[in-house]
Amino acid sequence: MIIFGTKGRSIKMDSGEFHCPNCNTQRTYNKKYVQDWFTLYFIPTFPVGSKKNDKKYIIYSVKGLIKLSINDCLDKKKIIVSEIENQINNSKRRDYKGNYGDSFGNSLAHISDFDFKDGSTIRVWCSEWDHSNEKVKNYLYENSLSVNLSSKEQVDFVQNEGYNK
Repeated sequence: MIIFGTKGRSIKMDSGEFHCPNCNTQRTYNKKYVQDWFTLYFIPTFPVGSKKNDKKYIIYSVKGLIKLSINDCLDKKKIIVSEIENQINNSKRRDYKGNYGDSFGNSLAHISDFDFKDGSTIRVWCSEWDHSNEKVKNYLYENSLSVNLSSKEQVDFVQNEGYNK
């Protein structure tokens, strides 16, 4: 028995960066189109038909932030983490504290990561800024609660390219 069919494959056309007004950082985007391919035993063999433009941008990461006192932040973080655990059971949870490097004094991030088998992540964290630090004062950082959802592509970029020196 011969098994054949077609399947759409996404092909990258363009990529770049844009300024996200919500998180106030540069973010990456990819523009792709979909091309149908003839498959033989589920293996794409050759393209068929015409290219289909996909005018949608792919969002690799979404982040929300709210300014809170550190105590309110930690309380709210517990609630959010508990809700994620109750709703999603196919992830591995890691809790830890991270610092922002020596240049930010004793600033801390209280982090809960939910890692998924597909490489994507949900991160919930409270930023506790050292307000006696000059750099923190200059940037006007405030204690806050953040929730970030990142695709595997975003996680890979940050781990392998984003902070390369």
